[in-house]
Amino acid sequence: MMCGAVSAAKLATAEMLQIVDEVKARLEEKENRKFPVFKTMEFKSQVVAGINYFIKVHVGLTKHLFHLV
Repeated sequence: MMCGAVSAAKLATAEMLQIVDEVKARLEEKENRKFPVFKTMEFKSQVVAGINYFIKVHVGLTKHLFHLV
C-alpha cells in the first residue's frame, strides 16, 4: 500500500469490532437515538500521520454508516 492511499476493503477483524463497540455509545449519545443493529461489516485504512479507519457499520434494515472512526 502506498503511504496516504486508502487500502482495499477488508472484512471486520476483532480489533475493528472492539473499536466500533467503544464508539457506539458516544455515537448514540451524539445522534440522540439508539441503533437496533450495530454490526461491523468491513473497513479500509489509510496511513498518514497515524492511521485513519473507514468502517462500514450496518445499523438496521438497509441502512449503513460509513467513515465511523
